[in-house]
Amino acid sequence: MAPLALVAACSTFGCSLLFTTGPGSEAAPSAAPIAPDCSTSQVPPLVDTLLGGYQVVRTGLAIGADDSSYTKSPISREVDIGLGIGLTSLFVLSAIHGYSATGACDRAQNTWAVRPRRRLERAPPAESQVPPREPPLGPPPDPPSGDPEPAEQIDPP
Repeated sequence: MAPLALVAACSTFGCSLLFTTGPGSEAAPSAAPIAPDCSTSQVPPLVDTLLGGYQVVRTGLAIGADDSSYTKSPISREVDIGLGIGLTSLFVLSAIHGYSATGACDRAQNTWAVRPRRRLERAPPAESQVPPREPPLGPPPDPPSGDPEPAEQIDPP
């Protein structure tokens, strides 16, 4: 069931538009703490290229066909040509997006991989975050000795 859904999604919307993500809009990928999370697989744009090529051939055959070829067809020749042009545009644009996004992702990940390693240092706290120190109240009391002092005895009168 899952492969059928994948084929239906790719044939309807374009694989690259659904499954390909670029590196984002970060200006300096080498400064990022982790590698960009984006698509590097060329499979979705290749599938879009194949489907776009199929649509070009299919549309060309529809343009060269007679109206008599469509007498028992559920759609007319003009509708078939229109659908072919629309699907060709969709798959070609999806392939362009896919190749562009995966290329940008490759460049961003390579830039991140060859960046100079920086040692992470703890930044000093801002002045507003440092609690004020209280002055000492006096010397600390002496610790109790090991032998307790005998209590004073009071003689009765």
